[in-house]
Amino acid sequence: MKLTRLAALTLVLLLALTQAASLAATNTPGITPGSIQNQTANEPQAPATLPAVLPGAAPASDEDAADDTVGAPEELPPELTKAGAQAALADRTFGFALFKEMYQDGENLVFSPYSLSSAMTMVWNGAKGSTKTEIAKALSLSRLKIADISSGSLNLMEALAGDEMKIANGLFIANTAQIEEAFIQNALSNFRASVQNVDFTTPEAVEIINAWVKEATNEMIDKLSDSYEPDTVMNVVNAIAFDAKWERQFDPNATQEATFRGAAGDTQVQMMSDMRSFPYAATSSYQAVMLPYEGGRYSMLVVLPAEGKNLKTVVNSLMSERAFSRLINGMEDTNVALSLPRFELASDLPLNAVLQDMGVKRAFDPKRADLSGISSQQELYISNVLQKARIEVAEEGTKAAAATEITIRTTGMMLNPAEMRCDRPFFFAIVESETGVCPFMGVTNNI
Repeated sequence: MKLTRLAALTLVLLLALTQAASLAATNTPGITPGSIQNQTANEPQAPATLPAVLPGAAPASDEDAADDTVGAPEELPPELTKAGAQAALADRTFGFALFKEMYQDGENLVFSPYSLSSAMTMVWNGAKGSTKTEIAKALSLSRLKIADISSGSLNLMEALAGDEMKIANGLFIANTAQIEEAFIQNALSNFRASVQNVDFTTPEAVEIINAWVKEATNEMIDKLSDSYEPDTVMNVVNAIAFDAKWERQFDPNATQEATFRGAAGDTQVQMMSDMRSFPYAATSSYQAVMLPYEGGRYSMLVVLPAEGKNLKTVVNSLMSERAFSRLINGMEDTNVALSLPRFELASDLPLNAVLQDMGVKRAFDPKRADLSGISSQQELYISNVLQKARIEVAEEGTKAAAATEITIRTTGMMLNPAEMRCDRPFFFAIVESETGVCPFMGVTNNI
């Protein structure tokens, strides 16, 4: 089977639907500010035969149960260096674990593991000690050489970005913050981040960041946050936007109203349909089909549980490097009568608890966090991580976007500030700091 991007849309946007599509198969005999665009996106690329494992993964025998081994693959896509392939493997592994943590049976979900891992990797560069170790372990970066993580992240970003995919990173830094130059330079060099100073004590900071996100996501996400605490030191933001036409578009005249048997009950949907050859696989537990987009760089993977099978159980069984590789590489071109609903999904995802459950604990603790690689002058911690994501699937193609925001605050201000409301008589004095002399003193009893 030949595919170029080995279902890279699944790498970037893992999509969980509650029993999303209806499939039937007939086997044929013998079968940006801060944005980066792939510089080779407009060059013709020959289809690459899929390796026995996805990029970055060492081949595993049937007896080898380790799914997360980082090693040199036998064959690399031309865009990826060894470090980039290892970064891709780490991102997939993180995505699989993140899906298991986030998906709630019966609920819709759309999210971007890549967006979150990119933002967290930028923060990882400024973490030290056990804080750094915890983040690396959660992101599946522990087995990579330190020097390869940033370079691999850049190579992977360059491989993913192109006409269909925009990727942007941004650092929004408080005017008064003292950020280490090395941290900023790493973000500029290895994440192509834009850097901007903002005043988090004013509503203007919200407007600036939301405007940046809106532009970076092709206006699919117009707002991340409503407000920030005045002691916010920095926001680390990643945004991605995907916009691609199907290689062969669905005929709108063939779309008909149909019943979708959702987890919450039946609903009427607009069901698209087509019959042609797709990469396809089927087991007693599920059917899977790959829908290619124009250019062959990206495809959408759709997995439909067999009647009576639980979606969460089926998909979780695929959420490992070994199982996912076997699914992708086991697909064969097959005549498929495909029915897929036109749909839109959106998710608003607070991620503090999810990341803590995955082992990132110290970074969120004001007393234990060590982010001194970001600032050696201020004690910092992560106060909030959130992501918003959207996807729209229709006859002509797919649009999707996600934005992740990591808010970093200082422990220098009290988390519960004392309130002093001068609404009654008070004393005042003007004090010279060196001598202690008070040139003026007074009392205000009436105004």
